[in-house]
Amino acid sequence: MAQDEKALVGELIRSIDRTLKWEASAGKDGGLELTLRHARGEAKGELSDAVLTEALEDEGIGRNQLRERIKRVRRRIFTHRKPYTPW
Repeated sequence: MAQDEKALVGELIRSIDRTLKWEASAGKDGGLELTLRHARGEAKGELSDAVLTEALEDEGIGRNQLRERIKRVRRRIFTHRKPYTPW
């Protein structure tokens, strides 16, 4: 995991929600395994290497795609569905 990738992810997470605590570790295929924590819960997601390199190279579209993926992971914390119970 490169330092510039981690810095970019941290910057984007902070711009989305300042109350989130996050952790990134090396994932499959050179990507990142992202864990977001909030007082209401926790969510995990994967960021592929292709998305990360595109976000580093391209200031506009690539960075926005990475931001949207992080927002999708964050949304899982707040839209928790109750488990299905048939009885």
